[in-house]
Amino acid sequence: MCAAGRCGLACDPGWDDCDRDLNNGCEGDLASGAHCRRCGHDCLGGGCERGACGPVVIATGQDNLKQIQVAPTGVYWVAAGEETSASTGAIMHADLQGGPPMALATHQASPYVLALDATSVYWTNARFPPDGAVMKMPLRGGPPVVLARERVIPAGITVDGRHVYWVDYQQAKVLKVPIAGGEVVALHEEMVEYSGLLDIAVDSTSVYFNHRNGGHLRKVAIGGGSVVTLLDTSNPRHIALGGGVLFWTDRSNVMRIDVGGGTPTTVAANQDDPQDICLDGQFVYWTNSKGGTVMKAARAGGSPVILAAGQRLPFGIAVDDAAVYWTNVGSFVGAKDGSVMKIAR
Repeated sequence: MCAAGRCGLACDPGWDDCDRDLNNGCEGDLASGAHCRRCGHDCLGGGCERGACGPVVIATGQDNLKQIQVAPTGVYWVAAGEETSASTGAIMHADLQGGPPMALATHQASPYVLALDATSVYWTNARFPPDGAVMKMPLRGGPPVVLARERVIPAGITVDGRHVYWVDYQQAKVLKVPIAGGEVVALHEEMVEYSGLLDIAVDSTSVYFNHRNGGHLRKVAIGGGSVVTLLDTSNPRHIALGGGVLFWTDRSNVMRIDVGGGTPTTVAANQDDPQDICLDGQFVYWTNSKGGTVMKAARAGGSPVILAAGQRLPFGIAVDDAAVYWTNVGSFVGAKDGSVMKIAR
């Protein structure tokens, strides 16, 4: 055919001229893993069914998986191990292209949450003293370094260019330490134990955190000072920050509020036990643990989309330009049937 003065091909449904070579015709199978629904939509090793990519297994045989993060150097996740033991957890890594998973750090005491920067992976060991600690190591492996030792159930962790920040679940503290190590500084401390400080996020001015048991979303300046309550809400679980907006999950919803406060809005309602949450420039992603689904919705809200179903207790979630990654906890601690998955965007 001729359109706008240029030759082209009129392809049958389900096919396209993906290489733009008129000599080999409509060679692009739009039901293939290389061109799923559209030219160049690579399923990264997954199948293509009804125009949608399927999940890809990164690692299996994992035990009690928690949070996951992704970087150009690979996928990183927490294998918490047996929660009654102080030394069976590990920080794991796998290449983005696949291959056997590798334990970067072993004999960790109930590792729970991790964070990345350009050079290092940071995590919390969520135990009582003397095993509770904030740790770091190079992204490609190396000796683990203790940044803060003998902490009381350190939970959520995040990092900026200068400091590592974390919350203490039991003692209701928000703390920071230089990324190279040094003095631990409390930015906020409450007198109520077991208030359930669980997750944390940071921008250029403030540290944001949630009280899972108390039902608050709060912030404090990165240098410390008075705490501002953004919202009193019900059972906030995990939080994510982007573009001046704080997102969070609760027992059945995905929500958002401006970092300056105001009226919260619902991104997705009536979800089945939503857990971890992450963002890109357009979408919010989360896991529904009891529902066994991996989800996304527009950041402003709208109809949620199921990216993957039939998962076994999905929990942690991360995203990059190519894929969405998540952990499946598995059936029970010790079963070692947890898995790490991805699906092309």
